[in-house]
Amino acid sequence: MTTICPACRSNCLYLHSPVQGFPFLSGSYNFLSCSSCGHTHISFKPQSNLYNNRESSTNYNKQGPFLFIKSLLFRFYANKYILPVVDFIPVSDSFNILDYGCGSGELSNSLITLLRSRYKLNRRCRLYAFDLQESPPNCLERAVTYLNPSSLKIHTNKFDCIILRHVLEHIDLLDDCILELHSLLNYNGKILIEVPNGDSSWRSILGYLWPGYFFPYHFHVFTEKSLWHLLNRHHLQVERIFYPNPPLFGVFANNFIRSRGLCKFISIFLYPLQYAFSRLTNSSEAILFVLGHSNK
Repeated sequence: MTTICPACRSNCLYLHSPVQGFPFLSGSYNFLSCSSCGHTHISFKPQSNLYNNRESSTNYNKQGPFLFIKSLLFRFYANKYILPVVDFIPVSDSFNILDYGCGSGELSNSLITLLRSRYKLNRRCRLYAFDLQESPPNCLERAVTYLNPSSLKIHTNKFDCIILRHVLEHIDLLDDCILELHSLLNYNGKILIEVPNGDSSWRSILGYLWPGYFFPYHFHVFTEKSLWHLLNRHHLQVERIFYPNPPLFGVFANNFIRSRGLCKFISIFLYPLQYAFSRLTNSSEAILFVLGHSNK
């Protein structure tokens, strides 16, 4: 079977890869893998009620020990990957950041706390969060301005930094999404895109249970090569590449365990093993691209 790869646009041969429904869905489903760039995408579009992001629920808990731990991890993430990029973006007296695909708002909440303390004296920094639901998640900080699809449209060329952390793989029409990001970003702005790494060693070990598939929530599995091809086609210049290692065993455990709290505990408990193995195999569970407008 031949078709067009959504990443590199090659008219290449695809190999069918059966993937078990996740979580607790019966049957198996086909993904199609590009023989040119390694990109993998779902062979059909699930019904919308299947792939609504679990983390986008407005009923998401505001409290709990695991949420506190996650907030610390998000602050560490923001300090390591986001703020160093923000520091070097030339701006005037104000600065606008967009968390595109904010889900439950955990990254936005951690980021706004850091921005208050870091830029309170020398920058007027405003943080926005966008997702598909009409109203903001119930745990989103009031200092974060929430945008839904209708309100996002009026912010053309507004943002100095746009963050997509594990969002792009949830989007069916990649070209439409990248074009929208172009329209939202100002000339000197940067885009940070992090996705699961299709070249991860854990993918070959865990097979169809690898969390990067995450069917029916993920439409795509990117390799570094396929993501580069997609972004280069849209004249976005790759300025830096990072290789984060977000926890994976909590999502993996969700194949067998319904308790979200227990899955989070497993994720934290087994993370040292995951990290050590990834370092040993010179692999990472995610890839993070820092992008700017190309001069092409």
